[in-house]
Amino acid sequence: MFQQNTAQEHRQNNNCGNPNRLVPSEPAGGREKNRCAAADASFNQHTVTRGDGAHATGGAATEGVEQQNTAQQGRQNNTCASPNSSGVTATGGRAESHCINQDRSRNKHTLTKGRGAHATGGSSGLVVFQQNTAQKGRQNNTCANPNNSGVTATGSRAESHCINQDRSRNKHTLTKGGGAEAAGGSSTGASSVGQQNTTQEGRQNNTCGNPNSSTVLASGGRAKGGCVNRDRSWNKHTLAKGGGAKATGGDAVGIVNQQTMAQEGRQNNTCANPNSSITEAIGGRVEGDCFNQDRSWNKHTLAKGGGAKATGGSGSGALSFVGQQNSAQEGRQNNNCGGPNVLTLTASGSRTQGRCVAVDNSKNIGSAHR
Repeated sequence: MFQQNTAQEHRQNNNCGNPNRLVPSEPAGGREKNRCAAADASFNQHTVTRGDGAHATGGAATEGVEQQNTAQQGRQNNTCASPNSSGVTATGGRAESHCINQDRSRNKHTLTKGRGAHATGGSSGLVVFQQNTAQKGRQNNTCANPNNSGVTATGSRAESHCINQDRSRNKHTLTKGGGAEAAGGSSTGASSVGQQNTTQEGRQNNTCGNPNSSTVLASGGRAKGGCVNRDRSWNKHTLAKGGGAKATGGDAVGIVNQQTMAQEGRQNNTCANPNSSITEAIGGRVEGDCFNQDRSWNKHTLAKGGGAKATGGSGSGALSFVGQQNSAQEGRQNNNCGGPNVLTLTASGSRTQGRCVAVDNSKNIGSAHR
């Protein structure tokens, strides 16, 4: 079963350049390009946003399941350039994917509530290769995370970019959460599970450049993934509650190769963490970048938490093997970067680089964090 299940619910969502079960494409001396852009130039005065929408559920099968389940809720989410069971080959040319959201927000008496965006993968009796992504909003990126795929750049460039920019000032703001759950399907037969389960809740999360069960080859070329969030925040009487973002990986009787990530908010990065993968750079470059910037100054601020749970799947049977990265981050500025797990790395006259940056420049007055 080959499936892409996508549910998006308003104010600027992108789902772009995510092939599922694609025969390798080869721009020889040419260019293959995917671009998603949304611009808003927002100024909203007495704004109320409530949501409990965006559910993506994949079907089950008795044989193999190769699936991308994506649910995004709103104010600026990107899902970009994350091939699943696919191949992208660039020879002397360029393969590019861009996702861009821009808002230039000022919102006055704003209330935003949540509990939306659920992505659930289907189960199988055999092989399960899945990307389950649920994002809930103000600025989330999921970008350049190949799963069970091959990315080859020979004398060329394979690039992915995800950008969110907001330029926020929000006045009497209350933001509640509790949403964004991603659950992977299981394999009941003697087979394998290759999965990326990602949940992000909001104000600026990135998941970028994390290949799982994949091969990235750069020979005299460049393979690059980049995620950028900028906010330039100043929020006045702000209360932000959480309790959301849960990622649960599926089980298998055989092999489990899994990345399970849950991030809640104000600026989290998970970047350049290959899992059960091969990275080979010969006279070339393999790069993963994540960048968050906020320039915060928030006045009477209270932030509550209690969210972000990551639970990995299990492997059973005589031939079982588990290669797993389970990450849960809650907030103000967390990075999880450059931590390979079961990686085969070859670098000859070349560079492999992973970079995570979060900048806040905070001043918070009357702030309580619980």
